[in-house]
Amino acid sequence: MAISAFGSAQKRMRKGPYLMAAEVSVTSETNNHLGPQGRKKSRQVIPERIGADLRRHSPACVYDAVIIGSGIGGLSAAVALAKQGKRVAVFEQHYTAGGCTHAFTRKGWEWDVGIHYIGSLGLGEPIRVLSEYFTDGRLSWASMGDPYDEYHIGSMKFVGRPGFRAMWSQLREQFPARADRRALRRVLLRVLSVPFALPPLALERIGGRLSWKLAQLYRRYVAPYALRPSSEVLSELVENPQLRLALQLMPTLLLGMSPRDMPFFATVGLHLHYITGAWYPVGGSSQIALTMLPLIREAGGEVFVNAPVERILTDDNTAVGVRLASGLEVRAPLVISAAGAKNTFGKLLDPQLAERHGYLQKVERARNSDPFMVLFFGLDESTESLKLPPSNTFVLDDELFMSATHTGDLSPLIDKTRGAPTPDDASTGVFLSFPSAKDPTWSERHPDRSVGEMIIFGRHNWFREWEDTQWDKRGAEYETLKEKMTEQMLEILYRNFPHLEGHVKHYELATPLTTEHFIGWPEGGAYGISFEDKLTQGDWLRPKTKVQGLFLAGQDATLGSLSGAWLGGVAAALSALGPVDKARLLGALGRIMSRQAVGRVFQRKST
Repeated sequence: MAISAFGSAQKRMRKGPYLMAAEVSVTSETNNHLGPQGRKKSRQVIPERIGADLRRHSPACVYDAVIIGSGIGGLSAAVALAKQGKRVAVFEQHYTAGGCTHAFTRKGWEWDVGIHYIGSLGLGEPIRVLSEYFTDGRLSWASMGDPYDEYHIGSMKFVGRPGFRAMWSQLREQFPARADRRALRRVLLRVLSVPFALPPLALERIGGRLSWKLAQLYRRYVAPYALRPSSEVLSELVENPQLRLALQLMPTLLLGMSPRDMPFFATVGLHLHYITGAWYPVGGSSQIALTMLPLIREAGGEVFVNAPVERILTDDNTAVGVRLASGLEVRAPLVISAAGAKNTFGKLLDPQLAERHGYLQKVERARNSDPFMVLFFGLDESTESLKLPPSNTFVLDDELFMSATHTGDLSPLIDKTRGAPTPDDASTGVFLSFPSAKDPTWSERHPDRSVGEMIIFGRHNWFREWEDTQWDKRGAEYETLKEKMTEQMLEILYRNFPHLEGHVKHYELATPLTTEHFIGWPEGGAYGISFEDKLTQGDWLRPKTKVQGLFLAGQDATLGSLSGAWLGGVAAALSALGPVDKARLLGALGRIMSRQAVGRVFQRKST
């Protein structure tokens, strides 16, 4: 499969639930892409392998920048540089580009490995602006509708709805008591003021030493409660434990972080991220890498796969390129690592240089974020015939969830899983999603079949005895443990969707070892270094490193999640570019934001 020239069709605003996109032409063996009005467009199927295989394609002699890792952090940094005329080489250890946005296939089924939904895609919102700039509008997004989330705790049900009014009305309807309404007003006042606390946090993440010092000064005077634990702030504002639970559910479950450790601004930020709704990439998550790749190539660059980097080359205290595992050395005046801080400073950078700057000690102290386990399963009928919902379903029948309805605190749930010596001792809360119901092109690309995913909290130590084995060759005991966990998860699936029993024809469970093998995250941590350590050790987790010409992109440069990784790529590019190119990049983003803001005004008037 090969990428042909992308069409030069003029970008236009699409009607219906899609966001702006230009036409895309991709050669492959199958299927057509359905446009927003349902008419057939150019052939579009996601190739399972995206990028140039290093075993068959040789890098050029000269590059302006080398980027390690092709996740969205690395790709966005590459596109930002390419749009300023830089020739960029991206090296990816996996057989396909995309990092956690890549897809894989088994026996005709296809799954996205890391994207389940994303917010902040309303007109003028950050991810909408980034999506337009970093793909030239070629990437489309489909709304997941209303509701986009459902949380089931015994007989209780909470939902996530798009729109501030809809969300607030839902809470007022579910909690009609006068005391609860007063509590909601108090929460609203805090929510509206939290964004003013975000500039200092951004300054200390993306600026230099002066910005860091200004941010520390700024922290003292702006919204101190924004950095206090979410559980503390909500306990002061809300007396009803069930209302506190409703406000904490989404941030706790998506980040896998205890409300006792989560700063209040993170709780608010995640709710605001989805305030205009939840979206899914049309054509699947591989479209992200597929639509970014041509922009890198247009500037003379390339994304190489099966190309693991072994060492960042340095001359004294200056990065000068990379050496690949094959022994090939590629030189460039800029090196951007999107491989995570622990891999960058603990494995790729010269140990003596890392020791001199204190990176090794910080890497050893920093904790990894918690891993998740994912069950991918394939169904033998279409999404329509099985009536699969596009919304995500959280099945929370664990006894700790039930007790949380009385205490309003989810911290014991996270504590239980983090301290669980075996899977049987962990929480049984499950996230259930049907990607085939979210993607409007699925039925055309994969007729008469559908897919689902189930996610649970995991621990690396459950599988530590197999960490030195190879993927797909870990032995019978490992497979037996996975099969036991799979059976338990399928029981939950059939209990909540009984009509699916008998329709699951393929499944496989990804453990933290799987994530570590394919994505390269230490211990399979989903969000790089833990959120807590990013806040308390932020002086070294920033795009600009102490090594000249070396920059950090991705989640560890900003915050966890796909959105954080995307912003981390932008931040790395801004740190690496000179003043003129930096101004040009910021100006382009500003113009897109302004244009979309005008569009939002007309959108409101039309409704």
